[in-house]
Amino acid sequence: MLERMKWILILLVAGFASCSLFDGMKKNSFEYKNGESLPLFIPKRFSKLKLQTDSAGNRMQVFRNSDGGELYFYYGDTTKEYFLIDTSMHIAKYYPGDVQFYKGQDSNNGLFWRESRYGNFRFGYRNVSSDREGWFDSSINYTAKQILLNKH
Repeated sequence: MLERMKWILILLVAGFASCSLFDGMKKNSFEYKNGESLPLFIPKRFSKLKLQTDSAGNRMQVFRNSDGGELYFYYGDTTKEYFLIDTSMHIAKYYPGDVQFYKGQDSNNGLFWRESRYGNFRFGYRNVSSDREGWFDSSINYTAKQILLNKH
C-alpha cells in the first residue's frame, strides 16, 4: 500500500509540474508548407504577424510584443540570413539530434538572442531581456523537439 501511495504521489507531482511548465505560454502553429504545420508554444502577449512567403516559396512567421521582443520561425533556403550571426565570434552548439544553435547577448543593448537550425528550419528570438529569456528558450526548445519527433 505504501509503495502504491509513493507512485501516486510521484505521478501527481509530475502532472502538476508539467502543467505549469507552459503556464505563461499559448499554443500556436507555423504553416511551413501548404497543409503542413509545426505546433508552437509562444509566450503570452505576443502578436502574430502575417505569414510571409517569398517568390521562392520560403516561409517565415514572426511574433512580436510591445517591448520589441521577437520570435521567428523560418522554413526554406537556409543560406539566407534572417538574423545575421557572426560565426567567427559565436560557436555553434548542438542538441541531441543535430539541432545546431547559436546564442548571445547584443553588445549594444544588452538584450539576448538565439537561433536554432535544423534541415530547412531556422527559428529563434531576439531583443529579449534576461527576465524573459527562459520563456523564449522554452519556446525554442519545444519547437526543436517537435521537429525532431516528427522529422519535418
